[in-house]
Amino acid sequence: MLRRINKRPSTWGRSASGGEAIYARLVQKVGSRRYWEQWANDVANIAARHRKRLAKRVQDPEVAAEFERFLAALRANLNDSITSRSAIDMLSQHLVTKPVFDAVFRRLRLRGREPGGAG
Repeated sequence: MLRRINKRPSTWGRSASGGEAIYARLVQKVGSRRYWEQWANDVANIAARHRKRLAKRVQDPEVAAEFERFLAALRANLNDSITSRSAIDMLSQHLVTKPVFDAVFRRLRLRGREPGGAG
């Protein structure tokens, strides 16, 4: 699927219509537009539940200090204007995307290579 899309790099990076072209190609290859819209809604709902749960959890005094250390590390390493809410959003997104990346890159790990690493 991706090889075919990559043969037409001129469709990449074009305003909204370029994105729509890619989206249309994905829908044509792997499912209906309604399926992907429902999937996107499900993912958004899952992320929202994670955010809500994490926001409540970091208020717990036993967790708050560790979260503050995490937040300080994010600020030191990425951007000093990262807010608590942004950090919670990052954690939520990680919880949602990690299983996807694990599934997509499983073959690489089985071969002893990590994506983005020196494997």
